[in-house]
Amino acid sequence: MKILAIEVAVPAVAGSAFTPDLLQAEARHAWALYQAGLLRELYFRADQQAAVLMLECSSVDEARQVLATLPLVAAGLIASMALIEWVQRTVSRYHPLAFEEAARNALAEGDQALAVNICMGNLHYAKNRFPSYGLCRLLRARGYFGLGERDKAFEDLVAAERYWRTWHRRADASERAELKELATEMAMAALGSGEADTALQLVSLAGTGSGAPLACLTELRDKLSPQMRANIWPDEELLLVENFARTGEPRLETWAERTGRTVDSECVDAPPQAPGDSGRGMRLTASPATQNGMSWYSVPFFMPVPETPCRFRAVLDVNAGRPPRLQLGHSYPATGQGGTTFGEPPVQLANGQYTAEVLLPGHDPVGAPDYVVRIGFALPSEACEFVIRRIELLSGQGAIAGSDGQK
Repeated sequence: MKILAIEVAVPAVAGSAFTPDLLQAEARHAWALYQAGLLRELYFRADQQAAVLMLECSSVDEARQVLATLPLVAAGLIASMALIEWVQRTVSRYHPLAFEEAARNALAEGDQALAVNICMGNLHYAKNRFPSYGLCRLLRARGYFGLGERDKAFEDLVAAERYWRTWHRRADASERAELKELATEMAMAALGSGEADTALQLVSLAGTGSGAPLACLTELRDKLSPQMRANIWPDEELLLVENFARTGEPRLETWAERTGRTVDSECVDAPPQAPGDSGRGMRLTASPATQNGMSWYSVPFFMPVPETPCRFRAVLDVNAGRPPRLQLGHSYPATGQGGTTFGEPPVQLANGQYTAEVLLPGHDPVGAPDYVVRIGFALPSEACEFVIRRIELLSGQGAIAGSDGQK
């Protein structure tokens, strides 16, 4: 491990004690340690006469032994090197393989601020390159929530869920259960503060982050009182899959483009019109197709196909051309193949908006595993422009019962 050592002077030692012979011996010994691979870097502080060493040793004890061999230390002219053990403990706890234990210990001891600090250190250290990114955001959300910083906790929960939505194999069942538990607790707190829209978003995070959204929706519905259910779901019970609330949302991903057209997408402001609207939406603008072919765009998602039917619904503002159809992308790990479930033609509502829905039939429990891994839009061939307000997940067959959606 790398260990940082900072020189601490002995009080009342005269400068004349540092004789040329001792200083030369110190320099020669430092050079020998460098050649041996024990001393990696050596600096001098600008604000005072003190050395700063970076050692590479197997333990703090070995580092102490190495430092004790320095002539100035042996002569009692400097008080060894301070902060060795402290720096070792502080820096190492940020490592992706070590931060979890340190953060959980801090949370268990009620030191929420320390847990947040440890997670921040890990995020700076790992730069989002490690599979622990989602867990780190989840643990930091717990810390922030304990400190009463609900907005920051919410942002971290969203980030964890989004990461595991894309990299779904990097979250195990216990981590998903922990996200579900925290999101539910935060939803209850939001309800208690009269923030029904925030509660809906948190309930949705609990569902989509759990890995079993429909089961979570049923569990929450049974747990909540009728008044709570009415506050969260004034119209119908659902989970928000996407409402583009976060700034810096990625554009829609290209699923399949074979038409030679130009397509652009960006997040735009969109005044809320219904519960679940965030005030933002994803606008997609497409030029006319120049040849026949698929023109499909999607957002990532992850859900094992449940045994009972469910449906996805997108709410759209259509500015030009026809609205797109909704469809689902599947992954079949047993065969390494994929598939598609196609939706029904969009329907225009009384307020001028459109809804596009797709029915997902129940999965045979004895069949091979089947996962929904993307929610897509099949564009019409003519030029079009539309804004996706939100994507919802609902249980049951609903208004599109009898859909002949195909895989």
